[in-house]
Amino acid sequence: MEENNNLSNSPFSKYFDYLTYVGAWEYKTKVRWIEIAFYTYRVFCFFVFAVAILFQLLDLWIAIGSLEKMTYNMSTSVIVLYTILRLIALLKKKKTVDKLRINLWNDFNKSDDETDETIKKMAVKRMDFAAKMFHIAAIIFYPVWIGFAYFSYLWGPRELPFPIYYPADYDDPVAYDVVFVLEIISGAIILCVSIEINLLVFGILLQISAQYKILQKNIIKLGENYVFNYDEENYDSIEKNYYYYSFEKREKKLKTEASLKKIISRHLTLHQYVKKFESTFNGSFFIQVLGGSTLITLNGLLLMKMAYTINQKIAQQAVYLVLLVVTMFYNCLFATVLITEYNNVANAAYSASWYEMDTSLQKYFIMIILHAQKQPRITAGKLILMDLDTFLSLLKNIYSWLMFFWQLESK
Repeated sequence: MEENNNLSNSPFSKYFDYLTYVGAWEYKTKVRWIEIAFYTYRVFCFFVFAVAILFQLLDLWIAIGSLEKMTYNMSTSVIVLYTILRLIALLKKKKTVDKLRINLWNDFNKSDDETDETIKKMAVKRMDFAAKMFHIAAIIFYPVWIGFAYFSYLWGPRELPFPIYYPADYDDPVAYDVVFVLEIISGAIILCVSIEINLLVFGILLQISAQYKILQKNIIKLGENYVFNYDEENYDSIEKNYYYYSFEKREKKLKTEASLKKIISRHLTLHQYVKKFESTFNGSFFIQVLGGSTLITLNGLLLMKMAYTINQKIAQQAVYLVLLVVTMFYNCLFATVLITEYNNVANAAYSASWYEMDTSLQKYFIMIILHAQKQPRITAGKLILMDLDTFLSLLKNIYSWLMFFWQLESK
């Protein structure tokens, strides 16, 4: 089958082009002036966000002494900062990311086996569910956030969607509206980048997990059967081994051995995919865990503060907190699914009927089992293991910090 470097039809890259639209990823074109215009736009975006972060930090400095103002400022400034840092971490390894996406998509299209299709459809279904959930949440939540800021004058001082140092008078409608529109655009870009980076991670994890499931199926199938019609391009053509000990035994053994070698080669390839994924995304994960934990703590603290006052922002901040927790949960969940499927390869090899085969074939199953014991690690900065146990530990630690800060505030 020919390789397909066009990812436009991939359900795992359906929304990836949004990163290009907002200047966060490379835009491929042969027209010189469009390329220059795109890079100019890209530099302008990064400049605007750098200035925005500077003004947010300045506003944070001014707000020192007011816990509510500080936490509200940091709850928005941290997400801008850590989203940009995550993007920069990925852009530094752009070629690796693109190559990994293309290789996985080509692998995804290789088999027409009915069982393989079922496995792949399940991966696509999970991807679609995550994408719809995040996009629907953004479509509903972001306008509400903007609306609360725009109509804030009805219950108090006029505010901007994202607090920054604003030297002009909020009562000046022209200046306020200009800054307000700029913040809406900037916020939409940050929201888009944040969602699409997460979906990029989910897509890669789900594709590798699906390939491990297919590998497990092939191992079990080969343990119960033998290759009847050996074909270089299609080594999965398997028929029941009724005549394994007949005069054709040697030929059948050679065919089975060839299939086992290809399974081992495939296992090594998938292991390399996991290693590339980990080396590419561990910096992004570290920024997300650090920034996400900070955001959850700050928003939790802000919600606790609001609970004792009549504050129109409490529902807004509560939804924001839930979205942060769900995002971190999904990253840990899909990383856990990947490691689980990796471990299941050894289980599949061990549970197959390999011990009934010729002794010269048994060694290949032992090789699969031994190699599968070298479990890869999906980490955040080589320090924190990304799995559901880590997610629960993070929630416990965040709760401890919340209680600590709340006691300080109470005193």
